[in-house]
Amino acid sequence: MSTLSAATLRSHRSQEAEDGRPDAPDSRAAERGLSPRRSPPPFDFRPATTQSMKRTTVVLDKSLLPQLPWEPGGIGIPSKPELDEDRHQHFDIAWRAQTILLSPDQSSASIQRAKLGGFVLGRKPLRRTPYGRWFEIQIEVTDSSRWSDGLGIGLAIHPSKGTKTLSLAGGLWEGSAIETLPRCWMLGYDCRFTACGDTRFLHGSELPNGTWRPADLETGDRVGLLNTEDGHLMLFVNGVLRCLLTYVNVPWLDDLYVAIDLDGCTKAVHLVEGDGIPRREVVEYNKELRETDFNRVQRDPGQTQNMSTMLLGVSQKLDLGFERGFS
Repeated sequence: MSTLSAATLRSHRSQEAEDGRPDAPDSRAAERGLSPRRSPPPFDFRPATTQSMKRTTVVLDKSLLPQLPWEPGGIGIPSKPELDEDRHQHFDIAWRAQTILLSPDQSSASIQRAKLGGFVLGRKPLRRTPYGRWFEIQIEVTDSSRWSDGLGIGLAIHPSKGTKTLSLAGGLWEGSAIETLPRCWMLGYDCRFTACGDTRFLHGSELPNGTWRPADLETGDRVGLLNTEDGHLMLFVNGVLRCLLTYVNVPWLDDLYVAIDLDGCTKAVHLVEGDGIPRREVVEYNKELRETDFNRVQRDPGQTQNMSTMLLGVSQKLDLGFERGFS
């Protein structure tokens, strides 16, 4: 194969330029002994104009969505138009799963418009009183057509207190309290107790009135939780004790917040207004438990000594609270 002289190549390039053939093979590549190729086609790198960008707007018909209980005509407690600062407790709009919807006054929560459940925290720490820590929720919407378990209810150390809880974009979280919050104490689901990641089923004396399942809750039921100074948890449904867990190491001096897992057949709840003082039925029920347990001790002093000591301590604090004017 003959080699082209430099003069011949220069002559070819001059002729191509005169003919206006920009796509001619690159003669300089031939000079370097490379295979000549055509130049790439031109490409416009200018950004698209707003006229060339078409935006599609989807209009959602709210009449096709489930009605929320706090909306006008709903089956729950109506919401005020904005946050009610006179309330002692609200749900926290910043610390909730992305599936949770809150009422305008942040007193009710719902997962009716989501496929999955999630957690929501209270906005302020629960008040410590001579009774312990107490709060109560009202069940507003249930749906047992698909699920056999229900809500979780409990207490949590706020995840902003030095933990590594990560949020999704927009400041919302995903998942349940027992999955997301490192330090929480939760009751419910399918008759389970979960403490800081460890979970077990409730049994025996922890269910003083028989097996309790959140799936059995109905609209209008009230579920209350009492945490005593000694680290005990008592769960009440409509003023009746259903779960009693002793010495489960719930910290007393730390700030603890309301923690609710909306899941399963529990679709919406309302946070009952209160200043941390249990309803009188709860106090009276504890007194009855103390008297009943003392009778058992007289028959068998060693069998229920720990339970008697615990109930005596709770009752003494409750009596002291009433003497100081709590009601």
